Amino acid sequence: MNAAKFATRFSATRTRLLLALIAGLMVQGAALYASDGKIPVYQAGTLSSSGYYYLTQDITSGAGIQIGTDNVTLDLNGHLLVSTTYGVYSPGRTNVRITNGSISSANSGINVSSMPAGAFVQIDHVRIVTAVNYGIVVVGPSTGVKTQAVIESNTVVTMNPGNGIELDYITGSRIVGNTVTTIYKSSGNGIGISLSNALDTTVSDNVCSGTGSYGLYLNSCYGVQVTRNNFSHAASSGILANACNGCSFTWNALAYNSANGLYISGSPYCIYSNNHAMNNMTAGFYVASSTGTVDGGGNTSAP
Repeated sequence: MNAAKFATRFSATRTRLLLALIAGLMVQGAALYASDGKIPVYQAGTLSSSGYYYLTQDITSGAGIQIGTDNVTLDLNGHLLVSTTYGVYSPGRTNVRITNGSISSANSGINVSSMPAGAFVQIDHVRIVTAVNYGIVVVGPSTGVKTQAVIESNTVVTMNPGNGIELDYITGSRIVGNTVTTIYKSSGNGIGISLSNALDTTVSDNVCSGTGSYGLYLNSCYGVQVTRNNFSHAASSGILANACNGCSFTWNALAYNSANGLYISGSPYCIYSNNHAMNNMTAGFYVASSTGTVDGGGNTSAP
């Protein structure tokens, strides 16, 4: 064999061995760092070392990506992640960020569940098309110090009557600048943004349209500020606040909803002001069994 052929075969063999080594490391969750300290990801699997991970290409097969440790950033790097289950699944972890790409899943787009008390998660600039269940769901502990979440500048397109964004047991959080739309609307199912047991949280500058039940649903929340959102074409009310306390609703646009623009039920000491309701089927604003809840003025309803 001449030297040129030997060099060519040696180079090809070395490349195959290197690719096999990388595949083995990624399946086992070992950290394989690039020169800048970031960790490339090119297939579905579990991230089991702390660090900054980034997709090197679209991933169109497999069961998505699981975050198996704390202190992880997953940068989708502008790529598409397609999953047969969850797009990204992060059970019981803290200091997690998921950003910058697209997810299509057969279950939930991003599922952050069983978070420990005081944990933190940030999800931003992600576009999700999900078949069932949730676009984004974050669930903290039911007792003790709740989790903190930043859900910002995401787009969720739900194709079946699941919830676009759901957050349960959160504190001091921000849900800002997200868009939720529904392709297939089934009356009575599917909420744009749902918060349960949220404390001192801001919901602002979001757009939800065409949802199966409510644009925004608040249940057992305290001190939530809802401002500058647009909730329209819901199969029920644009906003429903149920069993909440001390929440505020300001500068929201509520149009073409099949029931009320804003419905406050069993929620004492709330205030609503400077909201604009238009062409809602039942009423622009409806308050029931809510001691101390007041119209702060500036609300308009037409027709």
